[in-house]
Amino acid sequence: MSFNLNIEKYKQIFPNYPPVVQSNNWIYGIWMIGNYYKRKYNYHGEYPPSYLKRVYALFEGYGKVLHLFSGVVDKNEQYDETTFDISSTGYEDRPQADILGDAEKLNNYFNEVYFDLIIADPPYTLDDAERYGCTKLVNKKKVLHECYKIANDGCYLIWLDLMIPIYTKKEWKLIGTIGLLTGTNRKVRIVSIFKKPEKKDHCIHEEDLANLPEMFVYDTLKGKEEFLKGKYVSWDKDRHNKSEV
Repeated sequence: MSFNLNIEKYKQIFPNYPPVVQSNNWIYGIWMIGNYYKRKYNYHGEYPPSYLKRVYALFEGYGKVLHLFSGVVDKNEQYDETTFDISSTGYEDRPQADILGDAEKLNNYFNEVYFDLIIADPPYTLDDAERYGCTKLVNKKKVLHECYKIANDGCYLIWLDLMIPIYTKKEWKLIGTIGLLTGTNRKVRIVSIFKKPEKKDHCIHEEDLANLPEMFVYDTLKGKEEFLKGKYVSWDKDRHNKSEV
């Protein structure tokens, strides 16, 4: 199961809207959602109206989806969706997140659960966080690292914010940005589109060295620095030969 970007599908679903363009391996565009200010559930952390329709229109395929900082989400039966938020909406009669917890420790909640698409809409500012009922703004770099841990190879991360979040290039590749406007006198947001590299592009990180399986070795003559750049080798005990990964 996996998702694949399909810009042509988006054009077919929204033929009368400004197009999303894919050129030279980069995706860009503008989404003008309109001036419909009222949220369906009147929850501060709710997705903008029709936002999910726009996101799903970019993809074809099927897989596990995580709505991160979800607030309230009307789930789509076409997808295997899980919702996660950092605080309760406070409304017993409205949809709640499946899991409430610490977004900086996602891996603790999803042990051996991996996602193919992560859609994140975090609190943008400290004021937003306080309206969520939180005492501090989440560390977004930590959250992206945690997303990496629970993402399948080739997973897409769609991050809605006022800016492109800080991320580690070894973990995520930024492949596009889309501007999001919701009307006059409103904040202009940016949709950052990330993709987790395929397995062949992975490298081992320094914090993982202590837990390396015995099958992985590296040439001490080249030194640790070269190893951390991804120039490590796998050892085939049966064939007794080394092969670069």
